[in-house]
Amino acid sequence: MLSKAALVAAVALVPSSEAALEGLKFEDILKGNPFDGDLKGLREATFGSEFSGGVLFPSLKKAQEGTGKTELDYVGIGEGLLEALQRMTEGFKQIPGYSESQDKLDYVDLVGKKGPLPSVSGVLGESGCVPLGGLKDGSLSADNEAYLRTVYTALPFGPIVATASAGVIAALYETPPQIRIQGINSIAGYTALAGFDETAIGWFGETTRYCTKGLTKEEKALYEKITGALVTHYVYFAQAPKKSGGQEAIRASVAYGGLKKAYRLMEEYDPASCDFSKKENQPATPWSIAKCACVKSLSYFETDGWNSDGSLSREVNRKPFEDFDFFDGTNQYNKYENQLCTPNSDVMTWTPLREDSGVGFFQRSLHVTPQIGLTSRLLTVPSENKCSYLENETVPDPQYDYDFELDFVLEETRKTANDNKRFVEVEAFDSKLSSLVAQAVLWGVANKLSEFEHWKLALTFSITMHDATVLAWREKVYWNLIRPTTVAERLGGTERKSTWAGGDVLGEREIKVVEWEPVIRTMPHAEYPSGSACMCKAWAEALTAFSGSDEVNKPSPALDIVVKKGQSKIAPHVRPTEDVRLTFSRWSQIAETCSVSRTAGGMHFSKALDVSADMCEDVGGRAFGIVQDLAAGERGGGPEEGNLKLVD
Repeated sequence: MLSKAALVAAVALVPSSEAALEGLKFEDILKGNPFDGDLKGLREATFGSEFSGGVLFPSLKKAQEGTGKTELDYVGIGEGLLEALQRMTEGFKQIPGYSESQDKLDYVDLVGKKGPLPSVSGVLGESGCVPLGGLKDGSLSADNEAYLRTVYTALPFGPIVATASAGVIAALYETPPQIRIQGINSIAGYTALAGFDETAIGWFGETTRYCTKGLTKEEKALYEKITGALVTHYVYFAQAPKKSGGQEAIRASVAYGGLKKAYRLMEEYDPASCDFSKKENQPATPWSIAKCACVKSLSYFETDGWNSDGSLSREVNRKPFEDFDFFDGTNQYNKYENQLCTPNSDVMTWTPLREDSGVGFFQRSLHVTPQIGLTSRLLTVPSENKCSYLENETVPDPQYDYDFELDFVLEETRKTANDNKRFVEVEAFDSKLSSLVAQAVLWGVANKLSEFEHWKLALTFSITMHDATVLAWREKVYWNLIRPTTVAERLGGTERKSTWAGGDVLGEREIKVVEWEPVIRTMPHAEYPSGSACMCKAWAEALTAFSGSDEVNKPSPALDIVVKKGQSKIAPHVRPTEDVRLTFSRWSQIAETCSVSRTAGGMHFSKALDVSADMCEDVGGRAFGIVQDLAAGERGGGPEEGNLKLVD
């Protein structure tokens, strides 16, 4: 089931019907942003109708009116997955140039039979720039027209594909690795597209400029869109676990996006040829630019202290993201050890929660990535300032009264049991990729950001969320406090109370306190402080800085998240009992709702939110400043070498 759901979530945007393509002229597609002109047919041809995968997905239903609200439709894993996939596949057959006799996943001949075609600009070394190649000059063939119909019309293609493909990553990884992968992707995407801008430098200090003066606005945008899409596919494929079907799902998204051949050329491209100033490495193509940026970003994160490939803890049979002991003569880290909370002890430290698969398999998980709060680099703080910065970014001892706190979570979840809106808020904001990231991308779409502006936005919120995660994890491991579920088991005794009784029970019900569980799964890491509250606050400040205002002026009047009746993931066909629309007019309002959803769902106690938000309040603004400096061609952003090297 997971691979099917992930496949659909990762499918790139494709036409859905012949009717949607009827009357759609090629020159209309080349207008630029599809918000200009008649959008209904264009949107339908580009997005189809529904997508699934158990995540919030941008349907842009009312974006077709330009001034209408931009919505997120919540489409859960359920009925219609195969039907939706079949519908999208059938849509391909309506594209001019599609041939049933061809390899169905290779119908777009992007570069012809003999490698890259001549540069579109036709000028080598113009003003010291690197010539571009790989796209046909002059009139377009049927294959290229089909390609533009499926790719160029997809708005800011790279970020939207990232949002869609994030469904695969969110389904396979815990939150910290999700955020890390988002950072890898955004740094690679921004770096790849910086060379198309007149002033921007890449994250790694690149000052390469590509020859774009001979290109039309549409041709330049097409180069950027293809490059950004290839970046996302490459990074997500490289990071998706092999055993879970994740790589197959990402590869399928490449195929359905019409980029199979370009992707194959990118895989074959030799990173040793990334110096585009050398004539033998010219012209630069979308796949060579994307490959070089991806290799740099992936290599940069290999030594980030997360132990993402398990090489810091084992020589063989490596376990990605496993905790480890480390000493290099100067720096030392001892892996996390926990004194578990047991029924016969007074220790109230974090204890692994028992989880089940629903089919008879039970497990207790170790603490997720406990090392990152101490071993990870920060992307917004220079390495030499990291220790002094972290010393000032701490939270106080909460001094919990656990009898009071248990009553608090029982009451908060009792309210949620009776309130569709609270329930939807808890579930919708559980995945930050599906909620915060998707909201940011949709805001960019509504405000007609260019492809590069979208990647600047993605870089801003990605490095923000990365550093917020690291900050919160450092404090989580330091305080190492117990979760509400364990407190209920320890202190519940024989008491009964009316509260949340599970997703399949409508309204509150009197239950044994020891059997109480939060509204949604509690992640396997310590309770205090809230990582979500930290991330939500920092994200909102980043968006406020980027947009210039706390007010979401466009789309007007607000950003929405829409959840249809019975479309819950955790209580399908049961909750919510009516359609629910969450409307946000301020970034700070989104942050507050995102944060409070953690106590409304029973995952946190009363003191975990505010202190976390306070700790992270400067992260978003700092990230925005770094990205602005990079885009203006000023030094001051970019990478720092990490201390932790991989074991051979």
